Amino acid sequence: MLQFGDGQGAAVSEILIASEDTRTFLGVTSLAPIGAGDTNTFDSGTYADVDEIVLNDADMFTSAVAGQIFNCTLTNLPAGDFVVRGVKIATRAARGAAGPSMLGIGIKSGTSVNRVNQTLTTGLANYERIMLVNPITSAVFTNAEVDALLADDISVT
Repeated sequence: MLQFGDGQGAAVSEILIASEDTRTFLGVTSLAPIGAGDTNTFDSGTYADVDEIVLNDADMFTSAVAGQIFNCTLTNLPAGDFVVRGVKIATRAARGAAGPSMLGIGIKSGTSVNRVNQTLTTGLANYERIMLVNPITSAVFTNAEVDALLADDISVT
């Protein structure tokens, strides 16, 4: 919390630190799940269980074995002339008493997939992956690439 001389305060949720002029940055945007992707092999649950913008732990999809995949389409970027500085994929997950202990989090672009495994805890938690460049092309994300990508998860032993 920042506090000013007269006792008034202001809360800060994020601070941007950059090594370049940030005045041309449009800002941060969230892309919400809006449609089923091309793969859902999880044991139970469908895209409809993760399509909410407001977090809801009451409905989710589950996997009892490794190698099950789920992906979904996302809303498009807002209109404008800007450069994508990075993409963050966030997934809320937990491991069960048995079954997969890791979750591969990533993106699918066309037929190419790139995921990074993260070890799950037994309680629901947020797992994030930040990508400053497109891991499939090794170049800065283009707006068209972001609009076309699928958020992609896989259950991992």
